[in-house]
Amino acid sequence: MGILEALSLDPEICGIYNPPVLSFSQDNPIIRRIQDWGLGSLAAALLEHGGAFAQLAAQSVYIAEPLLGSWLPNERLRSFAHMMEDPGQRMALAAALRDPRA
Repeated sequence: MGILEALSLDPEICGIYNPPVLSFSQDNPIIRRIQDWGLGSLAAALLEHGGAFAQLAAQSVYIAEPLLGSWLPNERLRSFAHMMEDPGQRMALAAALRDPRA
């Protein structure tokens, strides 16, 4: 007996899902704006070492989604929240903030 039969799980909905790691470039307007403000290193440090900060930011976006949804599409808000929860994506953003040519 396989694990799916033992747990009576539907293989259609129990597939492995690996969200893609975002690729950030110098052309990204958010990165460019943060760099222009001179906050690239600070933002990168918060992303790299602020695990609790990142989780708090993600949860804040989820809570404020109904209000923020009038200014930004809900899909973009959820994307940002998921990125803040994923250490790999946070590290990719931090690397791009430190060196936007990466």
